[in-house]
Amino acid sequence: APYRPGGPMARYILIAVAAGLLSGCLHLSLALGSMGGIILVYLTPVPLFIVGLSMGAQAALIAGGTGALVDILVDGPALGASYIAMFTIPVALLCRQALLWRQDSSGGQVWYPLGNLATLLAALAAAGFLLMTVVAALVGEGLLAELEQKMRDLAAAMQVKENVEQMVAMAPLVPPMICVSWMLMIIFNGALAQGTLQRFKRSIRPKADIAELSLPLPLLAVFVAAVALAFLPGTAGLIGKTLAAIGAVPYFLAGLGVIHGWVRAWPGRVFVLVPIYILTFLFVWPVIGLGVWQQLSGSRSGGADREED
Repeated sequence: APYRPGGPMARYILIAVAAGLLSGCLHLSLALGSMGGIILVYLTPVPLFIVGLSMGAQAALIAGGTGALVDILVDGPALGASYIAMFTIPVALLCRQALLWRQDSSGGQVWYPLGNLATLLAALAAAGFLLMTVVAALVGEGLLAELEQKMRDLAAAMQVKENVEQMVAMAPLVPPMICVSWMLMIIFNGALAQGTLQRFKRSIRPKADIAELSLPLPLLAVFVAAVALAFLPGTAGLIGKTLAAIGAVPYFLAGLGVIHGWVRAWPGRVFVLVPIYILTFLFVWPVIGLGVWQQLSGSRSGGADREED
């Protein structure tokens, strides 16, 4: 449980620091340069989520600070700063919100909505991208120009002499891919940590049902505006493409929730969901459209998120 005054503070700090040491070492495993190293790096947020969802957001901050210190001591301030921005702050904020609850009219616990957590994750990704865009504009020629130059440098390093301009034209796709990959990594690690904690009965928040995920309506306005902006050229189009990709992730989750609601009563639904999940990742946009339709129509299998809102 979260630390309370008079509790075993030394044990609380020791567990959080140990989780941070593990997370920091996982982050450093990228230096291995192997497939195993890449997998280990992908699991960097798991220890932070483990302590955050079982001991509170303060424990996640202690663990995240420890992990950042490990990276700074081994590889320098730049890696530590990236660790704080990519893992420490987002995981602590998500854990804090995930553990919020209130009492309903019957005295039961109503937990912070899944849809709001997905929206918070999208807001964190958007804030990080926009900050990078502003910094690139202040200290250089702008994010798009820097990305195009990076693509030219990559082509030169790969000794590519033909189709260089085609590689440069792919520069606007780099930020959306990075942001979406980061969001999916956070979602996967958070779900893995929560599932592990529930298995050992150490989770504070009870199991959530993705079929009850409902997104706040203002997100749709931002998503539509970003899609419209994506058709513009230059930096405006880059911002639109990236924000549209970020906004698509919560709607993809909402679409998966609709599918889970549909198959909930089916016999052997686990065997049904596996091929459905494979198809959803092959045909992403129909699932996103399903999430948008769910929000506009108010159709869902559960009602918890609506009550929580």
